Amino acid sequence: MSRLMPRGCFDPQALALASEAFSRSWSFVGRDPVFAGCDRDALQAELGRVIFELLEQDECAALDIANRAIRRLRERMPQPEPSLP
Repeated sequence: MSRLMPRGCFDPQALALASEAFSRSWSFVGRDPVFAGCDRDALQAELGRVIFELLEQDECAALDIANRAIRRLRERMPQPEPSLP
């Protein structure tokens, strides 16, 4: 069953799932030293995009979505350059 409604909108259950997945994944990503040098607004926006991509692929468990979103975010976000001593 598609989570997309007419005009590309998600149904209410999908939005609730996205919200839960975002909360779960952001609680990890927001503290992850891998992302320490990244712009937080850009990071949150990309995390949201990744979560909706996973919803479009019919992922249906918030924890699975959160974990897969973290992995994809790590693959997509540019890593900050190490600072010189």
